Amino acid sequence: MTIIGRQKTGNREEQVARARKITAQQAIRLEELWREQPEATLDDLNRPGLDREPDHVQLKYMDAHQYAKIFRPLVAIEAEYDRRMKESASQAVGTVRWEHGLLRSVLAFFHLPQFADGVMKLAKGDEA
Repeated sequence: MTIIGRQKTGNREEQVARARKITAQQAIRLEELWREQPEATLDDLNRPGLDREPDHVQLKYMDAHQYAKIFRPLVAIEAEYDRRMKESASQAVGTVRWEHGLLRSVLAFFHLPQFADGVMKLAKGDEA
């Protein structure tokens, strides 16, 4: 696989000269890094600490401090993953129409462009 970069250059020869061979694993890691840092380059993959794995969960812990030391990073990683999933699932609202219903209740009607196209589905209990 060859990566040219995210910037467009005017000349094809210049693009070929800047291209580098990378593995599929490097491409996957670079795409994951671009989600957090859009300006990241292939050189950023070699930064120390980028691939640091959290400590493994144990069956028994010596004390509460050891337990907290292991689980705190895991909870933070899961929270960050959930936040990213919510952000990727959020949709832009086209228009909102407000009306008064029976017994002075307020009704909101949302026009979601992707929902109208059949791309997105909503279920009872989904956050709006």
